[in-house]
Amino acid sequence: GRASVLLIDSETCGVGLGLLVQAAASAAKKGASLAEINHLVRGLTSRVYMLLCLHDLIYLSQGGHLDPAQAIVGEMLSIAPLYLLEYGKLFPMHKVRSQHHLLDMLQEFIGEFTAIQHIALVRGIMPFEQEARTLKERVSRDFPRVSFSEHLLNSEMATIFGPRCLGLVVLEG
Repeated sequence: GRASVLLIDSETCGVGLGLLVQAAASAAKKGASLAEINHLVRGLTSRVYMLLCLHDLIYLSQGGHLDPAQAIVGEMLSIAPLYLLEYGKLFPMHKVRSQHHLLDMLQEFIGEFTAIQHIALVRGIMPFEQEARTLKERVSRDFPRVSFSEHLLNSEMATIFGPRCLGLVVLEG
């Protein structure tokens, strides 16, 4: 049979993409037309923000997102940069000095939004148990009505960002 297929550049990945898919599926379940779902998802793409702390810069280099020399020097100096994934591109934001500084930077990132619909914590294989627990406590204290989820980094994102990645996805309301 025939089916209408519509491609949309989500300009995000992983959990951010999942949030868009959930919104589209919810709208479809409620009987929205393809045009309405298209309009909804295109509107939501500009409201999904992802901040990532990357401990393995060589993965960005292998993907062509960072000069190999920068990746080698960054790894030698144990630099852990924060990158913002926005409009489908990575933007370097800050360098993290410690795990406590990382939590403060993530909290500050969340605090920049006035209306948050969902916050998702994304973490790689490195045991970020304490950081995840602390961040979850801070979010539940400061944003008690915002839904929060925690996700392990999938293999596709680990290939791009490295397995020792910690980040947040915010869906602005």
